[in-house]
Amino acid sequence: MSDQQQTEPAAPDAASDGVHHSPHSGREDTSGTPALGRVFTALSAPKAAKTLFYALVVLCVGLFLADFFYKKYTYVAVENIPGFYALYGFIITAGLVLLAKIWGNWVRRPEDYYAPNDVDAEAFPQDELDEEHQNG
Repeated sequence: MSDQQQTEPAAPDAASDGVHHSPHSGREDTSGTPALGRVFTALSAPKAAKTLFYALVVLCVGLFLADFFYKKYTYVAVENIPGFYALYGFIITAGLVLLAKIWGNWVRRPEDYYAPNDVDAEAFPQDELDEEHQNG
């Protein structure tokens, strides 16, 4: 054997969850995780959702305010209204959400709608069941 032996990383044992934890910080060791995986891991933290929400609010407000500070070259007069596309987008999105809610209530079926013809609704023969009887 040579002086420079290559060592293979030990496979995680069966009881391990496959995630390596740093013994000093108590945090997960993400050194072997791809970059996108590290991003998603960071975004799945409980505090990250609130931070992301506020970051998006700040971004939207900033873009809305930026609409007041540049010259527009428009084809239609309504485009000259500052913040028109932000308001239009918000109104259309809210309308789509309400329309989906109404449509969902209209299309929804009862929970047992397919039950009479469903395979799970059939009675299973008692003699084919693997039942364990315990004496006690």
